[in-house]
Amino acid sequence: MANCVAIALFRHGLTKWNEKKAYIGSTDLPLSKQGKDDLNLVTTEEHQLIFSSPMKRCIQTVDRLFPNETAIPIQEFREIDFGDWEGKTYNELKKVQLYRNWLDNPFDVTPPHGESLNDFKLRVEQGFEKVKDVINKDAYSKIAIVTHGGVIRQLLSTLSRQPESFFHWQVPHGGGYQLTWKKDNKKGEKGCMSLQEVPIMEKLAGSKNIIN
Repeated sequence: MANCVAIALFRHGLTKWNEKKAYIGSTDLPLSKQGKDDLNLVTTEEHQLIFSSPMKRCIQTVDRLFPNETAIPIQEFREIDFGDWEGKTYNELKKVQLYRNWLDNPFDVTPPHGESLNDFKLRVEQGFEKVKDVINKDAYSKIAIVTHGGVIRQLLSTLSRQPESFFHWQVPHGGGYQLTWKKDNKKGEKGCMSLQEVPIMEKLAGSKNIIN
């Protein structure tokens, strides 16, 4: 396994909007008290390098999971922008026809003043290319990425050899997955070598709110 790198994908802790199951993408909220308390229950292994979304909820999660480390911000690992639907819940939006269309066809419909899933997919993949450039140049074998539910889902649906869609993956707040990646993948293979859930905490309140 000397030629491999283990990449742990951690989702940030809860915010106030996560607690009320509201959409939070581009809105830069901090962790809630519950989110901070939950992360105090999480124990992590040492990692040689930490990458993170630049948003407050992720940086604060890094501070709790990796208190002695400074994360490298990756702008492309921000959550998807929900536009006019930021801060709103399903119950507040369920009668809006465009929202219902988006739920039925999320890759074909875009929230008003928001970001399309196709554009989001492209930028997340660009962010991961930046991570690969770093780990392929240096002797890193164990890194962590602290980011958002949507970003993790996109990475898993792109990198995993399991034929699962974006909406298949369940990512609890403060939890995540670990990928084992071959550093010198010269053959252009799409998938990672293996995929396993990171067993770091029990599912907590709000953990089913996958995007954001």
